[in-house]
Amino acid sequence: MQQETNSATQTTATRWIAAGFALTILLMISLISFGLSRLNAISDTVDGIVNSELAAIESIYAMHSAARERSLVLNDITNTSDLFERDEMIQRFTGLAGAFGESRRRLLNLSLSEKEKALLEKQRQFTNVAIPLQLQVIELVQAGQIDAAQRQLALNAVPAQNRVIAVLKEFLDHKLDKSEALAEEVRSERQQAHVFMLSSGVGAILLTVAILFSVNRRMSGLVSQLMGTTGQLRTALKDIEYEKLAMDKHAIVSITDADGRITYVNEMLTKACGYSRDELIGQNHRILKSDCHPQTFFEEMWQTILRGSVWQGELCNRAKDGSYCWMATTIVPFLDDAGQPYQYVAIRTDITNMKDAEKILLRDKEQLEALIQERAGELTEANKNLLAEIKRRQELEEDLRTLASTDKLTGIFNRRALDEAIRKEIERAKRYRHPMSLILFDIDNFKNINDVFGHQVGDAVLSELARLVGGKIRVHDVFARWGGEEFVILGVSSDMDGCLRLAEKLRDIIENHSFPDIGKMSCSFGVAVLHDDDTAVSLVKRADEALYRAKQGGRNRVQAA
Repeated sequence: MQQETNSATQTTATRWIAAGFALTILLMISLISFGLSRLNAISDTVDGIVNSELAAIESIYAMHSAARERSLVLNDITNTSDLFERDEMIQRFTGLAGAFGESRRRLLNLSLSEKEKALLEKQRQFTNVAIPLQLQVIELVQAGQIDAAQRQLALNAVPAQNRVIAVLKEFLDHKLDKSEALAEEVRSERQQAHVFMLSSGVGAILLTVAILFSVNRRMSGLVSQLMGTTGQLRTALKDIEYEKLAMDKHAIVSITDADGRITYVNEMLTKACGYSRDELIGQNHRILKSDCHPQTFFEEMWQTILRGSVWQGELCNRAKDGSYCWMATTIVPFLDDAGQPYQYVAIRTDITNMKDAEKILLRDKEQLEALIQERAGELTEANKNLLAEIKRRQELEEDLRTLASTDKLTGIFNRRALDEAIRKEIERAKRYRHPMSLILFDIDNFKNINDVFGHQVGDAVLSELARLVGGKIRVHDVFARWGGEEFVILGVSSDMDGCLRLAEKLRDIIENHSFPDIGKMSCSFGVAVLHDDDTAVSLVKRADEALYRAKQGGRNRVQAA
């Protein structure tokens, strides 16, 4: 009986052990399955997040770089005087617009949240405002209105572009916060997996440790990758901070909350108004209010920014010492998720000197008008004399410029003007790969004309020759007296064939023309075309050598170099 009882007890124990062993096996299998599934799920999630966030960062950063470079290129366009360099800059400016748009299209193809879509829409609106202003700057530059272009750049185009950059910064801030939240979520899930596996029981401890080690290593790699993305976001944010620093050095900036309390001012504002930063922070912006504007002016301004629109205008502030300072002001409202402004960023440019100048000009105008009314007759006569003197001086200056570049005897270009023309035309021909030719000719036996008929007749022959040849060449060709009886024709966009035809035509016309007092005479011609390695000296030298060969060959002929 006792034996049967022991046997039954052993059987029961065996069953309990088998059940416990099976339960342990089941627990181990469940633990492994759960760990692997959680690891794969977290891995897939983080991989998707990392890839999406990296693609978004690359696109935003490319947009940001293109926007910043467009501002720099636009500033260079307004400051360069070289037309060719300006055209290249305008082409670069247009190319950056394409890069900006392509990056934005890639960003739109990604999976974005509603807030991110709203930020992109805001960026589009600000870009649509900035682009026409930038194009106006380019049009003013191309029209030669450089001062107007620079004012348009400073007062309108730069603030508009800064609003685009501000939206991109807000986008990057959002991405940074999102990445940090996702990293925290991954850490939380990893901790939960650790707790679950550690609580599995003593029987599965070794397997649990192995799984934990593998999971921990995998998750650490994923978290490191995600933190790397966060680092890229911080780098992009740092670049924007540098741009903010540059803007602070260029413009007067302040930020207020929704109630108008000042939360930030840069150093340029403290210098302009005379208050310290501590005196301004926390104060209502009315501390700078002057009595120069009616109440309706501020009502219109608040109506504009409260509905989320950008306000621009000229605003007069009162400094701490009571003086007035005029600012060209742009106020940009920043909206929360509900579409309500939560802060306002004001970007200003000090135009006090310009306003003072306007007052002085207005006052001087009024005084001048009063003086004109009192002394109209006297001033009218003085004005006539002044205009006559100005005209005389202008004519004198024009005569001086003409004398500096014109041969006194023949009225065509002199040697000095020709040297400058050859240098410029060689540079243009090499830049645009256009042909260019040069004809050097002189009068055959001109010394005999002077000896037989006298120098006055010789001078008359030179003048008649210049008149005759000048009427037979193209208006854009350069015709000059090289010295004595030698002349030069600089053929713009003319190759060897065309140059030889022109030289032969002129030779025939001169040979058959009757000159005053002497009758018929002839000229010899030397022709050369521009080579890639030519300078002004080498080009003229080859033409002179060709002229020498024409003389040696019997005169009254055309010889090519």
